[in-house]
Parts: sequence; structure tokens; C-alpha cells
Amino acid sequence: MDEILESSPQLDLSPYLNRWIALVRGRVVGVGLTAEQAERAAKRVRPKEKARVVFVDGAGKMWEKGDD
Repeated sequence: MDEILESSPQLDLSPYLNRWIALVRGRVVGVGLTAEQAERAAKRVRPKEKARVVFVDGAGKMWEKGDD
């Protein structure tokens, strides 16, 4: 995981603690225990859009998925 990202003040991340989420246009469109699960969930809902996949840690901070 790379950098810590700032979350939008209007985005409540408490339901997603310790989960991977996929964001499109600032909205959560996919959730999973792995980055791949979140990305697949987002593809089902928004097949034409590229989602940004991030991890929400226990403190509610978002970490961007690295290309490891």
C-alpha cells in the first residue's frame, strides 16, 4: 500500500473499516476483503468506469493500492 489519502468530509467510512473499497467519482461502488473483490464488485455496478481501489484501516484512513 502506498500513500494515505484524505477522505471527503461527507464520506462516512465507518462501515468500511479494515476493508477494501472501490471509488468512482467520490462514491463507494464496491467493497471487499481483498482489493480484487472490491474491484470486481465495482465492475459489476460500473462496468465502463475505472474505479480507484483503496484500503480503509481501523482508524478510518484510506491507503491507495500499490502496484506491487
